[in-house]
Amino acid sequence: MLGGSLSLHTLRNGVTLAYVESFASGEPVESPERILELTQRFDVARSKSLPEQESLDLIRSYLREYENEDDS
Repeated sequence: MLGGSLSLHTLRNGVTLAYVESFASGEPVESPERILELTQRFDVARSKSLPEQESLDLIRSYLREYENEDDS
């Protein structure tokens, strides 16, 4: 999931649509099996993510490090 983006859209009727986009192209996913696989991968990535505030703190710490590199 690092090579581009994944958009998952669940309709009111419960059907999930997927769209995979990379640096060079984008494509809708039509196969129910592939949509299930992508949904499961997304769920795994989401389960490993930090809570919102911790994510913001981590990003800010990286930004401070980056800004300090410019001072050297």
